[in-house]
Amino acid sequence: MTQTFLTDAEVDELVAAYEAGATLRGLAKQFHIHRLTAAAHLARRGVPVRRAGLDSVQAKEAARLYQNGWTLVQLGRRFEVDAQTVRRTIARQGVAIRPGGRPRRRDKKCSSAA
Repeated sequence: MTQTFLTDAEVDELVAAYEAGATLRGLAKQFHIHRLTAAAHLARRGVPVRRAGLDSVQAKEAARLYQNGWTLVQLGRRFEVDAQTVRRTIARQGVAIRPGGRPRRRDKKCSSAA
C-alpha cells in the first residue's frame, strides 16, 4: 500500500467525520489510508476510538441473513465490520457457523464426466 500523508486540514476533517459517526473502515476508504492509520490520527488528537461491533438489532439481522446464505465476508461489508466480528457475534447467539464460512455449491462447469 502506498503511504498517504494527510494534511492537518485533512486530519481535522477525519476527526469531524468520526465524531459525526463515520467508521474507521469508512474513513480509511475515504482518505485512502489504513484503518489503523485513521485510528492513530484520532489517538494523536485525543479522540477515543469506539469499539467496533454490532448492536443487538444488527446482530439479529446478521444472524438471519447468515442463515439465509450470506457469507461472513458479505455481512462484514454490509455492517462495516470485520468478518470475524460477525462470526463471533452470531456464534454467541447460537448460530452454527458453516465450514469455510459459506454454503457449499456445486458448479455445473466443474462436474466430472464419468
